[in-house]
This record gives sequence, structure tokens and C-alpha cells, in this order.
Amino acid sequence: MADVRNQTLPKIDVGLAQIMRTGWFRAVHVKSAPSHLVRALLVSRGLLVSMRGDIDNQVRGLQKTFGVLFGKAVGGFRKRAAEIVAGDLIDSPELARLMETLLAAREDICRRILTLDREVMKQAKASEVCRRFMTMPGVGAVVALSIWSAIDDPTRFAKSANVGAYFGPTPRRYASGEIDRSGRISKCGDRDPRTHLYEAANVLLTRISRASALREWGLKIAKRSGFKKAKVAVARKMAGILHRMWIDGTEFRPGTQAAAAYSIGGAPHPTSSSPPGRRPEQGRSLRCCPCTDRRTNADTTLTRSSHPRPCCGGDPDHVENHEPGGDLGERA
Repeated sequence: MADVRNQTLPKIDVGLAQIMRTGWFRAVHVKSAPSHLVRALLVSRGLLVSMRGDIDNQVRGLQKTFGVLFGKAVGGFRKRAAEIVAGDLIDSPELARLMETLLAAREDICRRILTLDREVMKQAKASEVCRRFMTMPGVGAVVALSIWSAIDDPTRFAKSANVGAYFGPTPRRYASGEIDRSGRISKCGDRDPRTHLYEAANVLLTRISRASALREWGLKIAKRSGFKKAKVAVARKMAGILHRMWIDGTEFRPGTQAAAAYSIGGAPHPTSSSPPGRRPEQGRSLRCCPCTDRRTNADTTLTRSSHPRPCCGGDPDHVENHEPGGDLGERA
């Protein structure tokens, strides 16, 4: 239609009819009304949370201007602010009145946020799909509703792997002649679901210690490329897994139960040479094996409960045969 020199309404109608006849168009999905309502709920809640953060920063900044440091909010932001108003600002009634006005507005916003939080939880529990989504570690009511409203119709994706690219956490690629390079993520699609997926991936990798194949896969990427790239990769994979859970009507399956971190005195590491079901003696530390002094395990830099992995796998018999001087081959 761009080649038509004089575009009139009859010619445009003919052109559109030709496009429909030949099929030279791409269908665009129109989201349903419930999806738009959930989206409006999440956007409204996000706006109030942002306003609360702006007020907190304003309170801290105004007090710092007059030489009052807010410090850590022990017992809650409201309690700490009230202590400062009653103590450090007692000689400045004008500033105290400003602080009280901002704090009153903050309290009202917090009540509104709590009301919306209840509504978010209510809608998430009422949806069978969202309840299945929340079986995945790191996915809560907000993330579940966000992904549900963004996908809306799971059948419009031919493959679950396409969902990750739809939300934008896949790298850009530029190829021309001999040039072929990958850039940063494309950031396609809606920003909010992408942000929620990244936050869920962050919780899965840093807050949750429960073993799962997804978490172990992310930790391996973190060892190789760093936590930031690992979180983006896990967020992309989480989008595909959630879509497949929706299609299949199943809950999240952790997969491989091999623990990514183990504690001293608990179950042996999966690479241990000990027979199944055998546990190290209580109170015995694997650090007594000299092998741990010469082997470096990257797991210790990723999880708090991990422990250096000895080459012997923590076999008690192997540990007992060691002498403080060195390996078995170095014994006199």
C-alpha cells in the first residue's frame, strides 16, 4: 500500500481486502478483560510501593540535610522516624511538622498497599493456574499473577522456549558478513513480567536452599559467568517452565534431588564414594581430611551451608588412614 501514489479511502479498502485475501498479515493477540484487570491491579500496587519508597527517601534526605542520620530502621521505619521526631528534632518544630505530614501520608499508603496485597493473594488463590505456578520456588502471588496476565492464552505459543524470548531476557544478536556477535538482553515485551521473573530467579538462587535441578543449573552458570547472567538465564528458563506447567496442568517438579549444598554431619555429597544410606559420624568434620586443604570447591562461594569437597568424598575410612604429614603415598 505504500506504493500507491494517491491513497484514498476506496484504495485503502481494496488494499486491505487484498492483504486479507493473500494472508500477508500477522495475527495480534488481544488480551482478555480478566487479564487487563489483573494487570491494572498489579500496576496500581506497584505505583503505591514506589510512592512509599519515594517518601522514605525524602524523609531520610530531609533529615540528613539538618545533620540527622536516619540509620537502620530497627523495629520498622515508622518507629525509627517517630524516635527521631521526638528526640533529634525537638528543637526544630518546623521540620518535625514536615516529618509528621510525610509519615502520615506514608501510613495511609501502607494501608492501601495492604488492601491490595490481600486482593492479590485472593485472586492468586482463586486461580488454579496461579496455585500451580506458586509451587515453583521463588514464585509468589505477584509473580504468578503477572505471568498469568502476560501470557493470557498459553496456546498462542507453539513452544515453551518461545515464552522466554517473548518476555525479553534473551541476548540480542547482530550478524552481518564476518561479524557475528551477541549483545545484551533484548528487553522485548512487557517490562513488569520480566522484572518479576528476574526477582523470582534472584530468590531461587540466593534465598532458597531447597535443592532442584533448576537451581543447580543456575549455580553452575553463576560459577562460570557470574550471578547476574545466571539470574537472567534462570528467569528465561522459569518462563518456559511455567508455560509448560500451564499447558500440562502439572505442578513444579524439582527434578534431580542432588543437593547443591550439604551440611557437616548430614547426608554425604552426591559425589561421595560412601555407599548409599551411609552417613558420616555425628560431630566428625570433613575438614579433618587433608584433601580439603588442596582442593577448591566453587560451591563454597555460592551457598552458606556448603562445605569444601574432599577428593575422597568424605569417606570416614579414608580420613582415618590419613596422617597429618600428607597423603597416603607420602607415609613413611
